[in-house]
Amino acid sequence: MNKDVRHDLLRQACAGSVTAQYNLAVMYTQGLGGAADDVQAFAWFRKAAEQGYDMAQYNLGAMYAEGRGTARDDSLAVEWYHRAAAQGHVMAQCSLGVMYINGLGVAQDMIQAVQWLYRAAERGCAEAQYNLGLMHADGRGVARSDAKAAEWFKKAAEQDYDKAQCNLGMLYAEGRG
Repeated sequence: MNKDVRHDLLRQACAGSVTAQYNLAVMYTQGLGGAADDVQAFAWFRKAAEQGYDMAQYNLGAMYAEGRGTARDDSLAVEWYHRAAAQGHVMAQCSLGVMYINGLGVAQDMIQAVQWLYRAAERGCAEAQYNLGLMHADGRGVARSDAKAAEWFKKAAEQDYDKAQCNLGMLYAEGRG
C-alpha cells in the first residue's frame, strides 16, 4: 500500500463511505501507506462504527478495551462489542462473552458469558470454544462436565488453538473427558 491509496481512501472516507472509513482505520492501525497512528485509526473506526458497520464496531470495542488511540474504557468496549455481536460478528460475540466472564465493563454474569460464547463457538471461533471448555471444566455458568469440556477443547485444538491443545491433553492425561 502506498500514500496514494491512503489519500484516495481519505477522500472517500471524508465523503462518508463507511467501507473507506473502515479501510482507512485499518491502514492507520497497521501503518500502511504511512506511519501507524492509533488516534487516527480510532477516529475512523468510530465514524464507521456510528454508521453501523459491525467490523468497525468490533475494532472500536477492542481499542477501548486495550486503551489504544483512546483512554481504556471497558464499559464503552462492551457497548461497541454488543452492537457488533448483535449483528452476528463472531469475534465481538466472543469478546463480549469474555467481558462477562471477567466482569469487565459489566457485572460478572456467567449465564450471559455462556450465551455469547456459544453463539461464537457454534460458528467456529476457537477462542470461544476454548472458553466454553474452561467453563464446562469448572462448572461456571453451565453444569460441570469433563466430556463437554473435552468436546469444546477438541474443537478449538483442531484449529491449532494451543491453549485448548494443552487443556485437552491434561484432561486426557488425567483420564477425564
